[in-house]
Amino acid sequence: MARTAISPAQAQDLTRAFQNLQNGNTKAALATAQRVVASAAQNPDAQHLLALCLGSAGQAQGAEAAFKAALALAPTHHQILSNFGNFLKRSGRSAEALAPQRQAVAAQPNFVQGWINLGLTALDVGALDEAEAALQKACDLAPRTAAAYHAMSSVHRRRGHLDKAADTVRKAIEIDPKNGRAWHSMAVIARLSGRPHEAFEHIAKARGVGLSDPELDDFETGGDGWKHGGDEDNWELGVPTTGPGKAFSGDNVYATGLGADYSAFTDSYLRSPIIDLSDKQVQANLSFAEFRK
Repeated sequence: MARTAISPAQAQDLTRAFQNLQNGNTKAALATAQRVVASAAQNPDAQHLLALCLGSAGQAQGAEAAFKAALALAPTHHQILSNFGNFLKRSGRSAEALAPQRQAVAAQPNFVQGWINLGLTALDVGALDEAEAALQKACDLAPRTAAAYHAMSSVHRRRGHLDKAADTVRKAIEIDPKNGRAWHSMAVIARLSGRPHEAFEHIAKARGVGLSDPELDDFETGGDGWKHGGDEDNWELGVPTTGPGKAFSGDNVYATGLGADYSAFTDSYLRSPIIDLSDKQVQANLSFAEFRK
């Protein structure tokens, strides 16, 4: 299929649109991309940017059409292929995402981010051998890329190799000490290894470098966002004197009675704050400590 060249002015428009997209101004970026595509529909870069803008705006059907239009014009363009895979993965279609991401690294074997994207998608579908191989390739190509080691630690964690996972994520932190996600992963590994106090230290580090997501709560600073209710609601926040006698970590717990048994006919609930992962490319894990008797 013949491609349409764009003028220098249109190229500048695409550059500005991409900058707007990176800065979170999706509306302005989308308007510019649509204007360029209207006069240069056969240009793969314009279609690619339009696809990214539509995806960011939540217009999945339009984004997919634009990605396919871009790839019809440039079927071996490694960045378009990889970004199309990312779009499919975010749309819950990880199994479909593998094909374009494999094609991306085949077209450009030195494409570090492409190998990372492929590794994360393979991890998402449970193809751990392919994930590890892809992420090792990224580490080999760019030994100072924290994202590659951080992703590799997730593979080791999924295999149950917690010591190896910790060693790998430490490399990510050594490269980028301000990587809040890596510090959070250290907290998860410590928690899974039965070291809750160490986990909270790592969470403090994560928050100290700017990670503000409410991914771990020890109730030590209150119960912001937590709600309870129901019939004969006995839920209380504080230091327990019955039941386990102490918290799993720190001092505070939420309990159906800090110093007494719950009522005989209670039908109550404890509800956590909303944890919104809709814009996150992560493997979500829910874990909590509880005492029953």
